[in-house]
Parts: sequence; C-alpha cells; structure tokens
Amino acid sequence: MQICRQHLSKYEQTIVTLSQTQFLCILLEHGKMKQFINNASILSITGSDSVGGSGIQADIKTISALGGYAATAITSVTVQNTYGIHEVFDLPAEIIGKQIETIMEDLRPNSVKVGLLRNCQTIKTISRLIDKYEPKYVVFEPGIVSTHGSILTDKDLLSDLRKDIFPRSSLVSLKFEAATYITGKEIATVDDAVNIAKELLKDGSKAILLQGGRFGDHALTDILLEKGKDKPTFYTTLGFIDRNSHGASGVFSAAIATYFSQGLNLQDAVKQAREYVNRLLIYSLDSSFGHGSPLLNHAEAKDVTPHILELYNAFMKEIVQHFKSNNDVSFYADKLNVTTRYLAQITKKVAGKSPKEIIKEQLIREIEIQLSSSSKNIQEIAYEYGFTSQAQFTKFFKQMNGSSPTQYRNKFSKSR
Repeated sequence: MQICRQHLSKYEQTIVTLSQTQFLCILLEHGKMKQFINNASILSITGSDSVGGSGIQADIKTISALGGYAATAITSVTVQNTYGIHEVFDLPAEIIGKQIETIMEDLRPNSVKVGLLRNCQTIKTISRLIDKYEPKYVVFEPGIVSTHGSILTDKDLLSDLRKDIFPRSSLVSLKFEAATYITGKEIATVDDAVNIAKELLKDGSKAILLQGGRFGDHALTDILLEKGKDKPTFYTTLGFIDRNSHGASGVFSAAIATYFSQGLNLQDAVKQAREYVNRLLIYSLDSSFGHGSPLLNHAEAKDVTPHILELYNAFMKEIVQHFKSNNDVSFYADKLNVTTRYLAQITKKVAGKSPKEIIKEQLIREIEIQLSSSSKNIQEIAYEYGFTSQAQFTKFFKQMNGSSPTQYRNKFSKSR
C-alpha cells in the first residue's frame, strides 16, 4: 500500500509495515479511512429534482457522504418543490444512452443505481447498455409513486420494467405503495407483503426489497427476499421513524448501491443503508427547508456521535413502550441511566427538541390516528392515553393541534 510518510504522524509511521487489512482497520478506528481509501464510482441513472431532495441531486449527496464518487445520467428533468411535482420533461433515449456510454467507457463503475424511467425507448436503451457493460451490481428503485402519492409511471410501462429491468437487477427496491401499484394487490399483513415479494421475484431479479411496512404500532419494517431463499429477512426499527421525508426511498437505494461498490454483501448493504437513512431522518427532524414534505439534510451532524445516537434511539424505544402511561422526563432518564439534563442535551443535539416535546409529539401523533380511524368516543380515547378527564384531554389537544378533538374528527368524517 503506497502511503506518503510525511503525511503520517510518528504513531502512524509505525504501522506502515502491517498488512493492508490491519492498516485499514486501525485507520477506521481513528477516523482516517477517507484520507487513504480510493473512492469507488457509482453511476446513478434517474431524474433530476429541482428542489434537490430526490433523484440525481439526492443520489450525488448520498454517494458522496458515504465515500463514493457519483457519476450521473439524467433521464428526466422535473419542475418540483416540497409541495410536489409540477412538470416533467423526459430526455430522449438517445441522449440518455450517450450519457451512460461515456461514463461506462471511462469510469467503469461496478455499481449502478437506476431510478425514474418513463418511456419504453429509455427502458430498452438502459437494458441494452446494462448487457453491454455488465456492471457487477444494479440497484433498481423505480420512481413510480412520489412522496405525495403522485403516479409517475404509466401502467402500460410496468410490463416493460418487469421484463427488461427487473431481470438485470441485483436488487429491486420498492416502496409498499409502488409494489401495490405494480401488482394490483393490497398489502395489509406481513404475509401479503411476502407473497407480493415472491411474485415480483419471479420476474428475474436477484432480490426484492419492500420498504416501509407498518404492521404493528410504532415500528417500521423492510422486507428482503432473495432468490434461492425460502425465508425473507425482516429489518424492523422501533420508534417513530417516518420515511415520508422527500426522497427517502431514493436515498435508501443509492446508499445500497454505494455499499455494494465497497464490497458489502446484500444483507449488510441493506442494513447499513437503513442505518444511514434513519440517521438522516433523525438529523433532519428540525430541518427548516421548504414548507411541504420535509427535506433530508445531508450535512454531517458532527456533534452527534454514535454513542449519542444510540442513546437517542434507546429513548425513542422507551417512549414507544411507555408514552401512554408516563410522560415524566425523569422516568425515561432513569430507564436510560442518565440525568434529565444529559437526556435534554442529547435530544437537543439530535432533534433540536426537548425530551418533553418529543414525548408530546408521539402522544399527539397517536391520538390523531385514533381520532381519524377508530370508532372509540373521545372520552374513551382520553382515558386510554392517561388523561384524567375529557376536559384535560381537550385542552392538551388544542394546544398541540390547534383544534378540538371533535373538530379534528369531523374533518375526517366529512372526507370519508
């Protein structure tokens, strides 16, 4: 391993005779890995997002943050902001193909992420070039359903995607809404999701990943089904991680493609990518960018150490288990074996909020779900969530939501 000695401290000079593996392990422990490892290149083939939260822009941010080198081929130009997509202009398939060819012949990336594809000619061009250049990894995350629920791909293109792109993919990553749109089948249970993954796997990809299932209270589950394996792998995060942030699913797939390029196997790449996206979501809780769907803030939170993040996640899990019966910050601090002051410092660094604010937000979120979807009366809901009276419950709800429980419920009754 060629290393310039003048850039090493005396301590580091003593380890240059170690094996490359030993040396990299030591550098990793001391936070110096990025200075010495050659970046792998990853090609992202997808649409451009003018607000920068998804598509090419988000992929560049993600790949760069994880130590890769991002190259791009733009398929569509969108006019959008955090409120949604206003217009889409699809580039000619010939131009898309030339972008891909010039990158593949020069940088030769071994990992490719494919996203938004909106016409048959583009699909045929990309499948032909995948066959020509044979990248080792292809991660396909079709931009079928936007964060706001808009459908971006016509139904008549789905068969082309399944016939041409799926069989050439190392992994097809889909939001649950996209999987429902493709198959026409609803997902209400874990078995429903697994059966749909099995159906999609028959199209020829090496693996199917279904993102963002909510099969129980306060948990987010991703389901990975690999070719040749009977049982899926489940990745579940407790707490109220919410992937409704603009571009989160695309960031997830770009992170997987990057980890593939760094030599991780499928399960480890998915695991690391989940952790990266969840960290971003937590870092971005207090983001003030835009006024519609929240945007992910890819800027590194330098003062948020792994230890702080671990304690924050442990706090989230404790809230999930106890928020109905306990809203006392000292209770949670005792559970984590820290002081209330230190807990407040942690939540401020990670989320920009106090522990009390976070507990209240979880409580109001759950109450809103009850009011909008259950048949329980308001008094029953009040007692279920630890309020001593309906009046106390109503006062709390007005402070947090701006309307009374009855007004909030009536809004949903009218929409139904």
